[in-house]
Amino acid sequence: MALNSLGSKLPRAKEEEKLVYLLFIWSDSIPECISLEQKVLQSQHWKDATSNMLTHICDFPITKQLPDEVKRENERLKQGYNVTRAPTQLILKGDGQVVRRSEGFTGSVNGYINWAIGK
Repeated sequence: MALNSLGSKLPRAKEEEKLVYLLFIWSDSIPECISLEQKVLQSQHWKDATSNMLTHICDFPITKQLPDEVKRENERLKQGYNVTRAPTQLILKGDGQVVRRSEGFTGSVNGYINWAIGK
């Protein structure tokens, strides 16, 4: 199992009693995804607020090439979590159980962060 796979992060999250932020994103083609990445994920406020979470991003870029192993895992997770819209974000327990799910991005950084941390 790849060191950076979701399968390697879940046991760690369970052991450390952390949640996992799982994001399905099309980073170079869907405006909502690009906006989410630029406005939220790159902000210090996001990094501080989610410092107690592990992050796993499943990207489906059009122009950037990903390793075949990463593509396969991303596709498997997309099917397994029934992702049909971008961006889709999930908060998971260490056993993979979904705590919260959200689709789309409205542009509200604080609202998004509050959703992610369960406020």
